[in-house]
Amino acid sequence: MKDSTRKRREQVFKLLVVKGYDYAEVVDKLAESFDVARGTVKRDINEMEDWLPEIARYDDDNGVAKILELRRNRQRLQQLATEARQEGETAKELSIRRSIEKSVLSEAELAQSLGIMKESADKHEVEHSGGLNININHDHVNGESD
Repeated sequence: MKDSTRKRREQVFKLLVVKGYDYAEVVDKLAESFDVARGTVKRDINEMEDWLPEIARYDDDNGVAKILELRRNRQRLQQLATEARQEGETAKELSIRRSIEKSVLSEAELAQSLGIMKESADKHEVEHSGGLNININHDHVNGESD
């Protein structure tokens, strides 16, 4: 990846995810700043899941900061979704919740590509402080056993 492309994409991540700028604002700002077509920036945004792992490899911490930024962004989005629900703006809340879901998928894909998380687990265990244990076993698919 060319250095200019990497820098532009780092700015896409920073402005959209970290700072939460408006999509159109990011497109206009980066197209002008990097002297590229608006379509180039739009394509960067639409393909973020594909290039984000490669960009993260350039980080000193191998992408951990980007994963943390995705999590912080989701916390902000959760607050906005709650506010939208309280204000009775269900369409806005649904849109925000879809963004949260996309962020979760982006984080999982990034973590998998960086080797931080395995692609899938055979078994998940969750313990609750109240003594509740939940085990999810993925040995059976569609009711069939191995």
